[in-house]
Amino acid sequence: MIFTNDKSDILYKSEVAEIREKYSSVFSLFPDEFKNYIDKKFFVNEKTFYIYRETLYHTLDVSKIIGRFAKHLGYLENEVKNFMIAGFLHDIGKLTVDPNLLMPCKFDIYDHLSMEQHTIGSTEILKEIMPLLGDDVDQNLIRDFAMFHHILKKDDKRDCYLESKGKFIEWYVKDTYNLVKLPETVEMITIVDIFHAMMSNRGYNSKAFSKEETFDELSKTVPGDLLNSFKDMCRDDEDFYTTHEEITGNQVYNENANRVLSRISEDKNQINLN
Repeated sequence: MIFTNDKSDILYKSEVAEIREKYSSVFSLFPDEFKNYIDKKFFVNEKTFYIYRETLYHTLDVSKIIGRFAKHLGYLENEVKNFMIAGFLHDIGKLTVDPNLLMPCKFDIYDHLSMEQHTIGSTEILKEIMPLLGDDVDQNLIRDFAMFHHILKKDDKRDCYLESKGKFIEWYVKDTYNLVKLPETVEMITIVDIFHAMMSNRGYNSKAFSKEETFDELSKTVPGDLLNSFKDMCRDDEDFYTTHEEITGNQVYNENANRVLSRISEDKNQINLN
């Protein structure tokens, strides 16, 4: 089956060019060897691009937002860079997920269980890409973001424990027989991941939530000083999450993406990208 035509090809190349330009602050963080890896995994052809399109936008936005959040909290410049790298890679495990689940669809319980495996799948992917990232990256931060960005979410708190110490809240996770304190960085990526996911029109959202609805959900999930700091940052810098909307708000791009994804969905024999 032919998924695209000349017009679609032009729109695909135009959108990819805009992504590279508008997210240059993220792409510039990586060595050429890893940029080549990104090209092969996300941009190699139209079918691959449109299947991973939502995931790509999400990871790029999370990278920018977590970088601003880290800067807002007073982290040093090199630390902010590492936050942005880890933010881009937090969902890298989705490369191991059935591509059908990455396209617009309604999830049932089995789909949710399958999608949850992407944090586990990230382990093997990270072994592959760590050598491509250079020697000065924070590998522990990258692993924490990729493996634990769902651990504090409401449905996944079976093994998480919250302890209030005055005005401070600390999270612990059960590790065999011990309770291990989670670093604040895990709470940071949880906040940013939920914030962006809820405020985006993604395949498994019927609609984007408002900022007020999103903060209400975050208050139930990860209450505490870090969330308050994130809210302060949003009030001080309201334009920080608009880059994604400038591109994905383009009706022509969206209509083309929907057409291509519809054709891909019709041909189940072609969905495997391996």
